[in-house]
Amino acid sequence: MTLDLDVYYKYPAAQLNIIVRNDLNGNDGGNVGVGIYPAAATQHPSSYTVPNVYETQRLNLAAYDNQTVNGKVWFFNDTEYSVRKSKWQKDKFGQLSFLSNNSSFTTNPLTTDDNGASFKAYLETTSYTTSGTLSENEIWWTNVTLTGNVTVPSGITLTVTPGVNINFNGYGILLDGGSVNFQGGDPNCVYLKQSGSLKGYFGTIQPAINYAGSGQTVELQARTYPESPSLTSKSNITLTGQGQGSTTLNGSISVTNSLHYSSGSDNEWTIEFE
Repeated sequence: MTLDLDVYYKYPAAQLNIIVRNDLNGNDGGNVGVGIYPAAATQHPSSYTVPNVYETQRLNLAAYDNQTVNGKVWFFNDTEYSVRKSKWQKDKFGQLSFLSNNSSFTTNPLTTDDNGASFKAYLETTSYTTSGTLSENEIWWTNVTLTGNVTVPSGITLTVTPGVNINFNGYGILLDGGSVNFQGGDPNCVYLKQSGSLKGYFGTIQPAINYAGSGQTVELQARTYPESPSLTSKSNITLTGQGQGSTTLNGSISVTNSLHYSSGSDNEWTIEFE
């Protein structure tokens, strides 16, 4: 007698290490909703390590609007704006893959490839620093009105997305070792420079002159300035344009208690206050 015996082994589903968290412009915090399908998502502090989750299961994920974290209001932008939508992404050892633009959704069945991954909700904020010193990187993606000088310190980057209008409102964006990334190209405004390095951006001439110190240059861009700036008790300051027919000052310059020297050519005009 011959006996054939077929044995089938069924391996148990692998347990996965998965984290769900918010991403607040590179930071963490606030709350996220997590549930193992079909259970509804319940609120947990971000970051949240999902316990006892296995491959073939699915996650119900939820991002929450209007969370105050680090003094700013953050939201998952699924309806408020059309220009910059929030998103969920999977982060696997720095490799990002898009998941959804919906604030709440259910994942595909998990696989062993998800082990060690973070499921991140990228939240947005319009709580900008409009006066004072930036404490962390910021992205301005809606129109901004300054309420005072904004200083970008060393190690910090201010990003201004294309199409954003900055109302300088008589103030400036000052560089104190940090950087400003105008993604739509540098604005046609007034630059403050020192030895060729940018030190600030201003919407009009007078605030730049007021802030300028010895050895600095107030550089006007190629446009018409309907202004009559004045200088009082200034020394070693240079006011320069981009050339005749390019930079036009529709006004006069008044000088009080400041020595000055004017020069001009077909390519450039300069007023030096020495």
